[in-house]
Amino acid sequence: MTTTTEEYAHSIYRRVAQDYEIESFLHQTDTFNPESRRWAIPPSGTINGLVDAATQVLWTIVSRFVRSTGAGVTRTVTTLNPDSLPEAQKNDQAGSAPSPIVVIRASGPSFEEPPTTTVWPSKSFSNGPEMGSVKEVVQEMEPYARRIFEQQPNRLFVRCLLLTENHARLVHFDRAGVETTPLIDIHQHPDTFVRIITGLASVDERTLGLDDSIQWTIVNGRKEKGTLTTTNPSGALKTYPILEHIPIPRDTIAGRGTNCWRVRDPDSLDELVVKDSWRPDYMVAEHELLELAHDIPGVVQMVSYETGRGETKDFRCPNTAGKCHNRVAARTMMKSYGKSIDFFTSALQVLCAIRDAIAGHQRLVSDDLKILHRDISHNNILIGPDGAPEGVRGVLIDLDAAFKATNGLPNVTADFNIGTRIFQSLCVLSTYDIPGLLPAHDYLDDLESFFYVLAYTFLVHLPNGSRASSQDEGPSIVSRWDNPNASIAWRHKSRIFSGRDGLIAAKVVERTWGPICSSLFTKFGDWMSDMRHEKLAVHRQRGTEEANEDDSDDDEDEASDGEEEHRAVDSDPFTLFYSRRDAHYAYVLGLFDEAINKFRSSATHPPSATAPVASSTSNSAGSGGTGPGDAPVRGRVPSSDHHIPDPPPPAAQDMEVEQEPPLNITPHAPTLIDNPLSPLVRPPSPLQCVIQPRRSARIRVLRQKHNEDSTTTRPSPVRTIQPRRSARTTKRHREEDEHIDVPRVKRTKKSPTTVNGVH
Repeated sequence: MTTTTEEYAHSIYRRVAQDYEIESFLHQTDTFNPESRRWAIPPSGTINGLVDAATQVLWTIVSRFVRSTGAGVTRTVTTLNPDSLPEAQKNDQAGSAPSPIVVIRASGPSFEEPPTTTVWPSKSFSNGPEMGSVKEVVQEMEPYARRIFEQQPNRLFVRCLLLTENHARLVHFDRAGVETTPLIDIHQHPDTFVRIITGLASVDERTLGLDDSIQWTIVNGRKEKGTLTTTNPSGALKTYPILEHIPIPRDTIAGRGTNCWRVRDPDSLDELVVKDSWRPDYMVAEHELLELAHDIPGVVQMVSYETGRGETKDFRCPNTAGKCHNRVAARTMMKSYGKSIDFFTSALQVLCAIRDAIAGHQRLVSDDLKILHRDISHNNILIGPDGAPEGVRGVLIDLDAAFKATNGLPNVTADFNIGTRIFQSLCVLSTYDIPGLLPAHDYLDDLESFFYVLAYTFLVHLPNGSRASSQDEGPSIVSRWDNPNASIAWRHKSRIFSGRDGLIAAKVVERTWGPICSSLFTKFGDWMSDMRHEKLAVHRQRGTEEANEDDSDDDEDEASDGEEEHRAVDSDPFTLFYSRRDAHYAYVLGLFDEAINKFRSSATHPPSATAPVASSTSNSAGSGGTGPGDAPVRGRVPSSDHHIPDPPPPAAQDMEVEQEPPLNITPHAPTLIDNPLSPLVRPPSPLQCVIQPRRSARIRVLRQKHNEDSTTTRPSPVRTIQPRRSARTTKRHREEDEHIDVPRVKRTKKSPTTVNGVH
């Protein structure tokens, strides 16, 4: 919160009334005594008495200086009992009850009567431009200001007045936060008091803090038709009929304050979506990134954009500039798609939507664009239109928080303040308390967010799109991720990989969504956990190497710039790690393609009478019948529409394995060897498989991986996979029967082998 200068407080509404008009009014009105220089507000008395006196004073000012400019445009002053509002049901921290509210009620193109179900039908915030209070507590006004922003979505800012017997304080709310004026003596500065009241009740909507590019036709006190004027693709102003307002719920006033409007082009009749938001001035404008993403499947497509719509610093005292983050009003017009994946109607629909959004994300982070989204969430993935082809069955939107990599700034540091808390990666959440070198936010963090979107979908919804009870195990797990404290959110979210929540989640998905989705959930979770551990290890390695470089001799400074650059690239452990980016996406997309193909196969070829049938518990949470989510898994289905092939895993029968007692999580739990891109040695997690390669097999695979990750100047040795023990026994019996003389090699147990520090 910032505080203005006294000069600003006296000049903020300087143009709304002339000096001679105010002087004439003060000598004519009965509510002000020029000799004693005092308004007709008693210096003491009951709350109701003060409210009545203040209401009368305000009404005399409004009726004199606020004049209607058109039919249906009016301003009146009334009182509102705060007990009728949910925002005022609680006492403040000092135990004081909320004070009564003096409301300047408005009618006009931006104001409507509240619904008839409201307790006070003519006194809702939807038709109150500003309000005054007789109690000087800024915190008391914030809920009311937030309500105004919600019910008047074309609001740029809200100004309120805190009024006591002798003083007033103007409070300004906008998307950058709160700003207040110093206390103003209303008796010693009656002209300032008159200007403030006149400005708060102005019939000019821009003065009130409203965006007048959005206008409404009021019929019987309700908004019936609306229009939005903005730039069209050719850059000329054009007015579009409003079909629907799409609110984006926010818990706070400060922030992006996004509002969306579904409109129709009056010429082509195409439906479009206009997005209004407030971005920090230090961030790249979304329309610049959307221009780069033109014709990229799986990413929202922009039609036009409008600049120069204002900044929060324009509404504030110039002396407070730099004391808060300035935000810039942004407006983009985009093609219209379906609703968010929160409104899916089938398992196949939501899997296709998430899959194509991941593919669109891969194209964004490609070397051609280098755009990292950083705010993957269920609200930022839209369902494509009915019958949409592959690639646009799901569309990624909202690049407000996206980062564009450049040669000068190749990466961005992870920040737990950016993104949607439920879907933030563990690496991003951990930045709340990481000493030393902070990790970069990379594409793996966004892929992890996609996993949480999938987990959210499976745990919070049923396969038919309806929501599970908030008391069920699934929603309870997810709700713990949405903690404003990043430390607590990290602790709860990490348990999905290595804790009791992971066991419960796997059982919930298996029971509710069936084996196909359970397999996808488990494999994706296992792979994501592996990638997270590998990235953390590489990050630690980089930190160690940088510390060693700082302690090295100055002899290295003699190298040429080209040699230094070449050495830096070769020595950076993340260079090799990120070189597998396309393979990482291929594996994740392959998991979704496999699940999608199985759904389609089960719908085209229903299981025979002798095929295994899912347990009855799988149907209990669904729509009552056996759906695609309950179809049995028939084996691995190759991807038919996946343009990046999934590397096949090593054959299980060619490796030595040791059986462990099953955890009874899912009958089709994947093994680590299903994923050739992940490290094969790490502590097992609840989502991990129960069949592990034997120690010797793991070491051989790790050695092969180590050779592949080494410099390419020498080829990696070919690994010979040892046949299973049963295969060797069979071969020996065959050789004995055929009298083949084969030299025998005695097997001996050796001490544990160490490869790259891993036993």
